[in-house]
Amino acid sequence: MRARLSCTNCGALLTAMITIPPLANPMEAELAFVDQKPLTPPGTAFLSSTPMSGSTDKQRRAPLDFSPQYWLNPQDVEAAVEPVDDPHRLNGCCGLDGCDGPNMRCRICKTEVGTRQSDCWTSDVFIPEPGVTRWLEQQT
Repeated sequence: MRARLSCTNCGALLTAMITIPPLANPMEAELAFVDQKPLTPPGTAFLSSTPMSGSTDKQRRAPLDFSPQYWLNPQDVEAAVEPVDDPHRLNGCCGLDGCDGPNMRCRICKTEVGTRQSDCWTSDVFIPEPGVTRWLEQQT
């Protein structure tokens, strides 16, 4: 699939055209989970059936405990998103740990559209929030 990610609140395009291979278990794919290095090349997203993080607490879902998830190169969204104002969601020692909820918002309408992880113990990745983002498929 080839598609662009958009903000459902204002319709702003958050990416250029992105190639998304069919749903797969990225743990079986040849992804390189290297600290502070992009998980995916620019222009490519992975559709994962495995959440980036999970929780055993049935009352409180971990922020990235949902599937499927799209894992994007942060370069693909950097012109369209900006950090949220809440400093508690911008935690991390060397970058953003992404453990406290969405930390990136649409530059146009300020809707929280996803989570970036870029800390010293995480790969560099942007994960869009379902419900406030949508993929606009390229028409063939």
